[in-house]
Amino acid sequence: MRRRTRYLLYGIAAAAAAALGLGLLAGHGVSAGELERDARERQKIDAAWSVSESVDSGVAALLFYDESRGGHTCAVYLREESALDPGYHFHMGGAREGISEGGVELLEFGGNGSAILSLNAQRVARVELTSSEGVVTVIEVDPDQPFAVALPAVGGSIAMYDALVEAVPFSCIIVG
Repeated sequence: MRRRTRYLLYGIAAAAAAALGLGLLAGHGVSAGELERDARERQKIDAAWSVSESVDSGVAALLFYDESRGGHTCAVYLREESALDPGYHFHMGGAREGISEGGVELLEFGGNGSAILSLNAQRVARVELTSSEGVVTVIEVDPDQPFAVALPAVGGSIAMYDALVEAVPFSCIIVG
């Protein structure tokens, strides 16, 4: 009986160690300063491509594009505060059809926040975030450049405008 209990405890300890080891090997959190390097390595993005990067407390958005803006790829990371694996974790990436067609995409990630990505064919100049309490935050964007904007999860509404203060339409995609 005693021997059986000892083997059972050894088995439980081995299973716990294996689960912990697999958890640590499954992925690693990336610091905000390492996001561009990680995304370029992970997705094999050409070093000549430019990047627009925005980091918030819950989400990081990166948009890579070539000089002609004929090609692009994005990378979105979500932040986790796990004691075992803190930092930003790759969530999604690649080229997006809506962006390729010249549009603006707002990707919502629930409690982590949102990411706005665009090659900026529509010449967005400002993003307005209105909180559920009515507080307006304005983010200026260069209308001549592609952009990535990471936003906190505060509820409320988002609007985008060009340099003439005309509303710019965008696609809102709930990612989770």
